[in-house]
Amino acid sequence: MTTPLEGNHVGEWAKKAACWDAVSRVPWTIPRALASELLDHSLDEAALAGGAGGDEGASEAVALITADEWFAIERWAKETRNLEPWQRQLAQFVGRRLELEQEVPETQAVQALHARTEALRLGFTPHP
Repeated sequence: MTTPLEGNHVGEWAKKAACWDAVSRVPWTIPRALASELLDHSLDEAALAGGAGGDEGASEAVALITADEWFAIERWAKETRNLEPWQRQLAQFVGRRLELEQEVPETQAVQALHARTEALRLGFTPHP
């Protein structure tokens, strides 16, 4: 599918419905390892859509974690490369907002809590 049918640049071709139609007809089976990985991480659709999905109060939960811990998550993630760059930036953003005694918007708070949970799962240890 990297050879455009209409003579366009591949990046432009990939945006066209005809390309997506062609790709959707390619027979493909999800590899077992990928399928099990995808099943292990269920998505909270409401949280991703910015809805309540049980994440109400995320701003308050984020504020219970010190700014220093958010900065430590950012440093740890940068050193270990265990989080995505946007997650590191979000940890820094949250730390700054808390330092300035500003509320963290609910949408960012939800994602920050997910990033912190991922950091803890991957070995980040908060210092008391």
